[in-house]
Amino acid sequence: MRAISQGFGWMMGLWLALTIGLSPIQAAPLQAIADIRHQPPSTPVTVQGQVTVPSGAFASGTGDRGFAIQDATAGIYISTPGNWQIGLDQAIQVTGTVQDDGHGLLVLKPQGTDDLRSLDSMKLNEPRLVSTGMVGEATEGELVRLVGAIVEPLRRDPPYGVGIMIDDGSGPVQVFVNETTGITIPDWTLGQRLKVQGFSGQYEQYIEVSPRVREDIVLIEN
Repeated sequence: MRAISQGFGWMMGLWLALTIGLSPIQAAPLQAIADIRHQPPSTPVTVQGQVTVPSGAFASGTGDRGFAIQDATAGIYISTPGNWQIGLDQAIQVTGTVQDDGHGLLVLKPQGTDDLRSLDSMKLNEPRLVSTGMVGEATEGELVRLVGAIVEPLRRDPPYGVGIMIDDGSGPVQVFVNETTGITIPDWTLGQRLKVQGFSGQYEQYIEVSPRVREDIVLIEN
């Protein structure tokens, strides 16, 4: 079972309450996302990027209603205490602090919506084509694309989502389809091949790719 701390709901409520009325995080110099990924924990940073995961898409699997952004150098998940209704492909500037989300994923945490600024449109990010065995720290935070065969029975884990282990011969990786995306997964079987694109992340011991919309995961017909 995909575990979420029993105290998570209480902690999220407390976090939301504590952020009400607080001032935005003091603006920091604009940096590339690749650079802030190497900053010490709790470092205030400012980045800009295109939204690659909309608000709340992964809430069922992580308990976080945030979103993800990416620039020309890298990507990162933006952890928020609520669903701020940030849509796919928006261009946004975010100020926040670099932290671990408690499950192994590096995130950026803004104080509140005043730490976000809408920007003019940016060039759309194309998913990075990678092998299944390449997914990991080197791709974390990015939008990736991969193809592989199902090598383990599907792991249905309501109300969180569905885990699908695929491999292209370079090593297995989990595709985790969060229930909050609304994507319905058929009863695919061992050996069937999938074309997948999604957010490269981590949850506890699982290195995974998470689709965002139905078109992100497609069965390759023989």
